[in-house]
Amino acid sequence: MSRFRFGNRRILLDVRLNPDLQSVMECINTGVHHRRLMKAKRAKKANHPLSAGCLSLFGLPFFAAGMFISWLYFSPIVNWWNAQRWVEAPCWIESAELKESRGDDSTTYKVVARYHYIYQGKTYQGDRVSFSSGADNVGSFHHDIHRELSRHVGKKPSGAERDPAAGGAEAFRCYVNPAKPSEAVLYRSFRWQMLAFLAIFVLTFPAVGAGLVIGGLIGMRVMSREAKLRESHPNMPWKWKHAWAGDTIPESQGPGRMALYIYTFWSGLVVLPLILATAWSGAFASQPNAWFLAFFVVLWAIPVSLSIKSFRHQRSVGRARFEPKSWPWWPGGTMQGHLLLQKPLPMRADGEAVLTCRKSISSGSGDNRSTTTETVWTHSVAVPQDRMIRDLTGFRLPISFALPADAPETSGDEASDERFQWQLEFKVAGTPIHCKFDIPVFRTADSPRMKMERGGESSDVSTSILDDAAADLPALLAARRITANFDERGHPVSFHCPPARHRSMILFLVVFDLIWTAAAVFLVKQDAPMIFQIVWPLSAGVIWLVIFWNLFHQRTATFDPGGLRIAEKLGPISWKKSFDKSSIIGFSHDTNMSSGNTRFYRVRLETVMAKKHTIVDGITESNTAEILVRRLQEWKSTR
Repeated sequence: MSRFRFGNRRILLDVRLNPDLQSVMECINTGVHHRRLMKAKRAKKANHPLSAGCLSLFGLPFFAAGMFISWLYFSPIVNWWNAQRWVEAPCWIESAELKESRGDDSTTYKVVARYHYIYQGKTYQGDRVSFSSGADNVGSFHHDIHRELSRHVGKKPSGAERDPAAGGAEAFRCYVNPAKPSEAVLYRSFRWQMLAFLAIFVLTFPAVGAGLVIGGLIGMRVMSREAKLRESHPNMPWKWKHAWAGDTIPESQGPGRMALYIYTFWSGLVVLPLILATAWSGAFASQPNAWFLAFFVVLWAIPVSLSIKSFRHQRSVGRARFEPKSWPWWPGGTMQGHLLLQKPLPMRADGEAVLTCRKSISSGSGDNRSTTTETVWTHSVAVPQDRMIRDLTGFRLPISFALPADAPETSGDEASDERFQWQLEFKVAGTPIHCKFDIPVFRTADSPRMKMERGGESSDVSTSILDDAAADLPALLAARRITANFDERGHPVSFHCPPARHRSMILFLVVFDLIWTAAAVFLVKQDAPMIFQIVWPLSAGVIWLVIFWNLFHQRTATFDPGGLRIAEKLGPISWKKSFDKSSIIGFSHDTNMSSGNTRFYRVRLETVMAKKHTIVDGITESNTAEILVRRLQEWKSTR
């Protein structure tokens, strides 16, 4: 029996100790063929168009609710703007009542009033108090107007139609639509607090609902196409995707551009009227807390900047595609092809091509299901501008990569909890050019290079993932803002983890916690249930502590022949630890946190007292952490 490994799987083959290599390859490819068929059956079952149709149906309530909330949001703005031209007229309040609606968690209020008003010598009845049609508990608006209207409640005296000043009742004022005198309102003030509350839902619900509905419909169409491709090519998963069905591969971020542009327009349609109307009403001058609305401008700036960047990229290169020299690429082989651009690169601008393999791991189920992503292998090559070729279709740039022999294949099973994706990126520093392409990497009958283990010994025709990680270890750590020094033998000399390394995570936490803290203040001011007034501020404080730790904490580890020292600082506070080689049992790596879909690894030492201490953290690739552990073990074993 001989054991062969490809990917993370082992297959036992009944062959002789010294078999002919061709027969071994035939046996292996038979196993590959069987696995391809099983994947095709599972993928066909998991990616049935019915699942995309259910997604569209699931999104309909979100979209409908979003449209209703959008009507509640835009109609007060339109009414307020139109009411600026309405005419003030005297009126007499007949009744004013503050109605309460008690729910499980809160109480909402609404003022109901009836009044008479005179316009151009005629008497009209009215009951419209403000442009807010529903009950709410945002601010003290309803309590304030009820208190004011209560002071003016009284019957209109006889003859008041002729002389409004006569009699004992005190006249109030209302605003009358001159084009339709039967339409009036008591308060035409602009309630920016209420609209700011609604804006949160208007920015999310319609976008989520439309995304689910349209995404589901597009998904049904794509799944139907890909189902036909699977049936036509059951043993060739590199032809299962619609993007791989032609002679060239389009940009992977292309379909999302239109969605980004539409959402940028929609969010601007929501944010700009709110800001302009608040400024026109004078709220920024009279109410300092109205400057809270600047937060919506900051949020809108995110899709605006992404849209501008995407638009500039399209203008710079036009339609970008990747033309492979052969299909597919395989681990241990060489990936070759041409990047096709409609427009030339800027003068004196050299490009960089980066090929990356990422692993996505899904865990949990239902609402608790989460996915984290980490980089398994990455390599970059320079693409000089002088290699650009002009032809009838545009401009060509040749690109070539050597793939590791033990690299994983592209995952064809969409329902798997562990999936691998290969992506080619092309970017030019100092320009908005940044193209991304999903690349098929699969083993085939023509794949000559595989990692085979026999009797514990491995024979590789080309390099492995860990070999590449070991060669690029200082650069991989530097990419995570970790300064690492090694001696000529590859043993560690020092590591330095500076403060504020995880900038994207810190930025995300700051934005998130600003929203969380604002919600906590809002709940406290609105006298929410006690559990919310405790949990919300407490959790916001914990997140601020996490932000503070990541901003100011740093760690330095220094090595010498006898042991290592770890010095840590948190602002002005510092502490140190020293460890002799004799007191160290070994080194290991694990994951201690995740941000978004990124998992962070740390490397730790364990002492004879069964205590573990962190040496380096913030590594985003398990292979980098594993190679670093090997280097530390080698350092420990030397005398």
